Amino acid sequence: MEVQFGLYRGHTFQWLLTHDLGYTAGLLASHVAEREAGHSSSSPLLCNKDALLEYAQLFDEVAAAIVDKRRTLIGGTDSEGDRLVGFSEYRSVTYRELYEQR
Repeated sequence: MEVQFGLYRGHTFQWLLTHDLGYTAGLLASHVAEREAGHSSSSPLLCNKDALLEYAQLFDEVAAAIVDKRRTLIGGTDSEGDRLVGFSEYRSVTYRELYEQR
């Protein structure tokens, strides 16, 4: 499928995930927040974001990046130590927890 909105309109979902993970995570974190706030619109653009979210969550690294961005959006800390590592077996561990494990 192709992105139907924004900066990367016309690029495939796969291309977007491999070329700008930060943008994708931020976009999808905001989209999740909108849906959780009750925005139930079924406009083509929101449906495209829903499809992108569903595709993105198939990949652990991307799913972790979205969760990390969500923490920042909902009042989480911007401290680097409190951010998720986001990959390998440590994807759901914060940098602080990883450092303190020794």
